[in-house]
Amino acid sequence: MPQTGRTPIEPKPVRATALELASGKPFGEQPTPPLPSVGPDVSPRAALDDALRPWLVTGRCFAGFSGGRDSSAVLAVATDLARREGLPLPVPVTLRYPGVADADESGWQERVIGHLGLDDWVRIDVEDELDYLGPLATRLLRRHGVMWPPYFHYEHVLLEQASGGVLLSGHDGDGVFGSWPWAGLSSVARRRRRPRRRDLIDLGVVAAPPPLRRWEARQHRLPLPWLRPGPRAMVESGVAAEVASQPRRWDRWLPWLSRRRSLALGLATIDVLARDCGARAVHPFLDPRFLAALARHGGGLGYGERTEVMRALFADVLPGEVVARKAKSSLGGGFWRETSRAFAAHWDGRGVDEDLVDPMALRAAWSASRPKIGAVALLQGAWLTGEQPLPPSDPSSGPVEDV
Repeated sequence: MPQTGRTPIEPKPVRATALELASGKPFGEQPTPPLPSVGPDVSPRAALDDALRPWLVTGRCFAGFSGGRDSSAVLAVATDLARREGLPLPVPVTLRYPGVADADESGWQERVIGHLGLDDWVRIDVEDELDYLGPLATRLLRRHGVMWPPYFHYEHVLLEQASGGVLLSGHDGDGVFGSWPWAGLSSVARRRRRPRRRDLIDLGVVAAPPPLRRWEARQHRLPLPWLRPGPRAMVESGVAAEVASQPRRWDRWLPWLSRRRSLALGLATIDVLARDCGARAVHPFLDPRFLAALARHGGGLGYGERTEVMRALFADVLPGEVVARKAKSSLGGGFWRETSRAFAAHWDGRGVDEDLVDPMALRAAWSASRPKIGAVALLQGAWLTGEQPLPPSDPSSGPVEDV
């Protein structure tokens, strides 16, 4: 694989702790290299081109493409760059879910592919294959143990298509472009919209000192009824501390975002699966130089709300309706299928740490038509405990730290 001369965000191999798996709420920071320094002449789009170019040159570059805004933006920028510089075009890879209405993105997908004029497009229909306890998930659970997030096997299907090459993703575009808590205030300050009542609340939170922000965050109980009171309090305290630690300024918040432990765990899981498939996973929106350029050009006030960020970066390569779309598909129905429901219905209570989890409350959580994502790793762990012991660590993958 080519070398870019930059240090990508590739955290040391980490494992989710028992409490993180039981709650589905990793929190806190994971040590990562600081973002590099970039000059004012380096635009975010130029930095994004630099992050993509080495992988397009290989001639075996795929792009996970759901039709959502983030995957569409990665595919569009990569396609535009390839055409401008005479490089091989990226090949979009799409998973489709027949019979799962909430996951149907075919209209948006066709719109983007037509706009980009791409002919080569890999489409894979999946049904029960992505069940949380389906054949693929259980094979990976036996090999690697329980990983976070619990829908990790979705990535494996995409990575298999990129074997011997690279898979581009729009991973954490939601976080980078859409989760800055004070984006609405930025839009008001830049006179892009009129103030709303919610903005007054946000302004009060921005002005509050961290201890008060932490106290306010603790007032919102997390929907984790299966956790025992003590562990639940630990999670709520940790999440509140994370909320309170967020810098107010956009150009300081983006570096903070890149250090989240939840992000480190997700990327470590994808890296494990990529090695399984003989592929490389690349996440351009998390490229350190791109984040640094985005922070510098946005300054303290940032770009505003998510659509404004997307419009500033991608309006030249995507249709306006794709840039501005609000609705998102839901894949939950594609993962909670017959095998998972059957296991939950006949579960005998074994395979969970009862110091952390109330089995009766967990059974009730699993009985929902679509259980909360936080309870799913416990489902996989309970299955694995009854199936066989956790697999030993793979010495070739380096040390695993449990922090």
